[in-house]
Amino acid sequence: MRKIRKPAPDRNAKKPNKNARPAKGRAAYRHPFAYVPRQPNPYEKILWDYEEYERAICAEVLAVGNGLKTEQDFAGVMGKYSSLFSPKNVKYTRHLADCLFGRALIERHDRAAWSLLEGLIARKLAKAADDLGTAQSRGQVHCAGRNVPYYDVAPRLAADRDPERRERLWKAYLGFVEDKLNPLAIEHNRLLLRTMNRQGFVNERDFAEKRKKISLAELFEKLSPVLAATEEPYMEAMREYVRKRLRLRFPGMSRAHEAYFLGLREFDRLFPARRLLPVCLETFHGLGLELETQDNLRIDAANRPGKDSRAFCVGINPPEEVHLSIKPRGGLEDYASFLHEAGHAWHYALTSESLTYEMRAMPRSNALTEVYSFLFEYLVQNERWLTTVAGLAPDQAASVAERLNLADLYLLRRFIGKLEYEIEFSKQPLDNWHNAFAYRQILSARTGTAYDDVHYLLDMDEDLYTADYLRAWLAEAQLREKLVRDFGPDWFRSPAAGEFLKGLWAKGESWDNEDLVRHIGAEPWDPSALLRRFIGSPT
Repeated sequence: MRKIRKPAPDRNAKKPNKNARPAKGRAAYRHPFAYVPRQPNPYEKILWDYEEYERAICAEVLAVGNGLKTEQDFAGVMGKYSSLFSPKNVKYTRHLADCLFGRALIERHDRAAWSLLEGLIARKLAKAADDLGTAQSRGQVHCAGRNVPYYDVAPRLAADRDPERRERLWKAYLGFVEDKLNPLAIEHNRLLLRTMNRQGFVNERDFAEKRKKISLAELFEKLSPVLAATEEPYMEAMREYVRKRLRLRFPGMSRAHEAYFLGLREFDRLFPARRLLPVCLETFHGLGLELETQDNLRIDAANRPGKDSRAFCVGINPPEEVHLSIKPRGGLEDYASFLHEAGHAWHYALTSESLTYEMRAMPRSNALTEVYSFLFEYLVQNERWLTTVAGLAPDQAASVAERLNLADLYLLRRFIGKLEYEIEFSKQPLDNWHNAFAYRQILSARTGTAYDDVHYLLDMDEDLYTADYLRAWLAEAQLREKLVRDFGPDWFRSPAAGEFLKGLWAKGESWDNEDLVRHIGAEPWDPSALLRRFIGSPT
């Protein structure tokens, strides 16, 4: 075999200077100890891209919700990050969750996999969601010779004392929903089911149960005793109030009057808009929370046209940047709404920075953060808070608390009914006639109000949020009893209670709702505390 020999060296060639730097045009000289930035691995790159996407989508939510733009463009945002929400990335992240060892690592990657899958599904639905969202933000309901913006219908129904005008506006609103929104909602629902099937899920319920690790049927079973135990006192109290105060029949009251009943307009004079921020700030001061100096928490209280009448909170990479938006109109509902969203805001703003991104910004559900929102919102039902902080007389406080308790029981029964309907809906998601009939029958029976079948799709919360609310209802009652036991009935004026809550909020989204309940020594989904709140001794 012929050997390959190296050419002989040129003895006359100039020896290279080992200390010389490369000539111009060649690779730059690098000191042997120079710092070279580490390139992120594929998973880190996914998290960085996801954080950028979250910032972009939150900016869109804020712009539309705050009335700074009227055309929702989630599709445009999703289009910029189409490579992030790819089947390849979902498969890769799922593979990491399946092959790694250790509970913490598995949980982190599992959450990331579900978040990417949710984004992939949202990307497929973005155009349909934009069409529906834009139709709502631009929508005009024609009634009595004038146009009412879609988002202003609910506030007007809540404020109008004339039942006949409420009925006229409600009928016009139903016509708008039927003609303009339902065709878009039907198309969105059809596309959602097809997308879920292509990703290997039976329907949205199947997806939500696997991601949240819960059973909707089991949750409904746990809440059924609440329906049974509250049925008689609820119907009796509603019958007396609706017939005497609203001059309407019950059961069978039109849903045109639901917003007015829940708005508690008879107490508006006790809760002027000018006192909203002072009262809420005093509440936080009592717990040792200083909203004014919380740099990462920003409040938008401007009353601009086109702004969503509902208060909302957006956390961007908690705890880095938190936005709290409200459109003050005055009235008890404003106070309750602001306190509710403040619960979200404090949870996000005081999340520990030491947590990994997945445990700060990729929750399995929103049930945990709703616990803290309910905790603050329900202060408006606390007679001691109403007298010591809101400044009401004892008899006024008693009237407000009693009336709010009835309104909240209405909402609780409504949401249990919504859960029951969503379970029924999941059996035949595309049978519009059957689902419209089931919606009307179930919700009317649970609330005593005559529900219209027109809302059988629009009244369904995305990602089955109904279950998150109900889990939060159960857990909040347990947490409140814990605060009363440990810090007294005036726990909302105890800095020690504030420190306790800060410790919970620092956990961010690393806990599920049920982890919080176990931490305070209670049993998840135990309805006893919730029942004590409505038909037992108040805490």
